[in-house]
Amino acid sequence: ANIRLALDYVIAKNLQIGAGLTKKGMNGEKNITDLNAKWTLLQQTRKNTIPVSIALYGVAAIDGRPLSSFESEEVQIAFHDGLPHKIQFSDRLSYFSELIIGRKFCKEFSLQAGVSFTHYNLVNTNYDHDKVGVHANGRIKVTPQGSIIFNYDLPLKIKQISEEVNWANTSKPNLALGYEVSTGTHAFQIFMGTTSSMLPQDNIMFNKNDWQNQGWSIGFVITRLWAF
Repeated sequence: ANIRLALDYVIAKNLQIGAGLTKKGMNGEKNITDLNAKWTLLQQTRKNTIPVSIALYGVAAIDGRPLSSFESEEVQIAFHDGLPHKIQFSDRLSYFSELIIGRKFCKEFSLQAGVSFTHYNLVNTNYDHDKVGVHANGRIKVTPQGSIIFNYDLPLKIKQISEEVNWANTSKPNLALGYEVSTGTHAFQIFMGTTSSMLPQDNIMFNKNDWQNQGWSIGFVITRLWAF
């Protein structure tokens, strides 16, 4: 059972910033604090003089587990050689960045695609520090307030940046399908997906669920909208 509470705020017409707190596991044994930002470079226009929207999205996360959780000989740390190594604050950090291109084709159908780069300063020896991913998601409006939503995230196997030898711990793609209901002040989403991660870098780096082998999770999102 994973829970995330977050607050986002649009500080300018094309810039949104936010922060969140995630508890992972039945007993909340893993706490993650994240800071995120989204900058819209181009906005699609009604007359299609600009046919697509383009945005940059980034997340920086801090792993808040106690020090004892990191004191293992089965870790490798970016930019450090040799073990043992004293855990520093920077070793708790991970990053996710994505270039997003989206288009609203008609009133009922919107689609967006993206390419991302994920980096962890500290990982187990069987994992990579860096991972590139591609993403696609969309919305099909079926009622005035209801829409079918879908999402697909694919971590890429790029040997030039990989530290894995036999690809035994390569992360799995995430496939998700759900339904969204929007009102003037709220948005509700219920969906099924093949990742249980709440942060995009966790999803790209560590997802091991396989949709063909009962690897499904159920998610529920409530968004409250305010306009000041």
